[in-house]
Amino acid sequence: MGVIHSHPGGERCFYYFPGTQVAISDAASFGLQSYPVDAIMCGDSIVWISRDQTQRQVRLAAGPMPAAADQGLGNRVLTGSLPAARGE
Repeated sequence: MGVIHSHPGGERCFYYFPGTQVAISDAASFGLQSYPVDAIMCGDSIVWISRDQTQRQVRLAAGPMPAAADQGLGNRVLTGSLPAARGE
Protein backbone atom coordinates (compact mmCIF):
# COMPACT_ATOMS: atom_id res chain seq x y z
CA MET A 1 0.00 0.00 0.00
CA GLY A 2 2.82 2.41 0.77
CA VAL A 3 6.11 3.21 2.41
CA ILE A 4 6.78 4.68 5.85
CA HIS A 5 10.17 5.99 6.86
CA SER A 6 11.43 8.06 9.78
CA HIS A 7 13.22 11.35 10.16
CA PRO A 8 15.57 11.05 13.15
CA GLY A 9 15.12 13.98 15.48
CA GLY A 10 11.76 14.86 13.94
CA GLU A 11 13.26 17.29 11.43
CA ARG A 12 11.48 18.22 8.20
CA CYS A 13 8.34 16.24 8.91
CA PHE A 14 6.47 17.59 5.92
CA TYR A 15 6.23 17.03 2.16
CA TYR A 16 5.84 20.69 1.16
CA PHE A 17 7.74 23.61 2.66
CA PRO A 18 5.35 25.20 5.20
CA GLY A 19 2.95 27.67 3.63
CA THR A 20 3.92 26.71 0.07
CA GLN A 21 3.32 24.07 -2.57
CA VAL A 22 7.09 23.63 -3.00
CA ALA A 23 7.88 19.93 -2.64
CA ILE A 24 10.80 18.63 -0.60
CA SER A 25 12.77 15.57 -1.71
CA ASP A 26 10.34 13.17 0.06
CA ALA A 27 7.44 14.42 -2.08
CA ALA A 28 9.56 14.22 -5.24
CA SER A 29 10.61 10.64 -4.39
CA PHE A 30 6.99 9.68 -3.75
CA GLY A 31 6.07 10.97 -7.20
CA LEU A 32 8.48 8.46 -8.74
CA GLN A 33 7.01 5.47 -6.86
CA SER A 34 3.94 3.41 -7.71
CA TYR A 35 2.67 3.24 -4.11
CA PRO A 36 -0.60 5.05 -3.34
CA VAL A 37 0.70 6.41 0.03
CA ASP A 38 4.01 7.57 1.52
CA ALA A 39 4.47 8.43 5.21
CA ILE A 40 7.04 9.89 7.59
CA MET A 41 7.20 8.76 11.23
CA CYS A 42 8.01 11.85 13.28
CA GLY A 43 8.27 11.08 16.97
CA ASP A 44 4.69 10.42 18.08
CA SER A 45 3.10 11.60 14.81
CA ILE A 46 2.78 10.31 11.28
CA VAL A 47 2.67 12.67 8.32
CA TRP A 48 1.55 11.19 5.01
CA ILE A 49 0.74 12.08 1.45
CA SER A 50 -1.45 10.24 -1.05
CA ARG A 51 -1.91 10.54 -4.80
CA ASP A 52 -4.23 13.54 -4.38
CA GLN A 53 -1.08 15.40 -3.18
CA THR A 54 -2.74 16.41 0.11
CA GLN A 55 -0.52 16.22 3.17
CA ARG A 56 -2.17 14.86 6.32
CA GLN A 57 -0.99 14.27 9.88
CA VAL A 58 -2.17 12.19 12.83
CA ARG A 59 -0.82 12.10 16.37
CA LEU A 60 -0.38 8.66 17.95
CA ALA A 61 -0.16 9.80 21.59
CA ALA A 62 -2.41 11.80 23.91
CA GLY A 63 -1.46 15.18 25.34
CA PRO A 64 -0.28 18.47 23.89
CA MET A 65 1.72 18.38 20.69
CA PRO A 66 5.31 19.55 21.22
CA ALA A 67 6.41 22.63 19.31
CA ALA A 68 8.55 22.02 16.25
CA ALA A 69 12.24 22.80 16.62
CA ASP A 70 13.36 26.10 15.12
CA GLN A 71 14.78 25.17 11.72
CA GLY A 72 16.06 28.58 10.70
CA LEU A 73 16.33 29.68 7.09
CA GLY A 74 18.57 28.21 4.41
CA ASN A 75 20.79 25.17 4.38
CA ARG A 76 22.48 24.02 7.53
CA VAL A 77 26.26 24.04 7.58
CA LEU A 78 27.90 22.20 10.42
CA THR A 79 30.99 23.58 12.09
CA GLY A 80 34.09 22.32 10.35
CA SER A 81 32.26 21.34 7.17
CA LEU A 82 33.20 24.40 5.13
CA PRO A 83 35.97 23.86 2.58
CA ALA A 84 39.27 25.54 3.28
CA ALA A 85 39.67 29.07 1.93
CA ARG A 86 41.36 29.35 -1.45
CA GLY A 87 45.11 29.38 -1.30
CA GLU A 88 45.29 27.35 1.89
